[in-house]
Amino acid sequence: MKRLIFLALLVIAPSIMLGNCEALMQQYNAPDPASKTMSQISRWVSSKVENASDAKALETCMVARAADNPNKEQVAGK
Repeated sequence: MKRLIFLALLVIAPSIMLGNCEALMQQYNAPDPASKTMSQISRWVSSKVENASDAKALETCMVARAADNPNKEQVAGK
């Protein structure tokens, strides 16, 4: 039973996070993460987003789509 719940969370959580990411990117008028490096994204988030929880969530999902992220294909769901 615990495995089933864990598996369900693994499947559902990324879709919720990606939806949240899109909303946060629109809210803060974020640049396209595919055209930025991970360092540029970190600097942009630290200078533009004041809410700590939003900043952490936004940085995490934008770095997953960053141009220089070596795990981009796995994280971005391609």
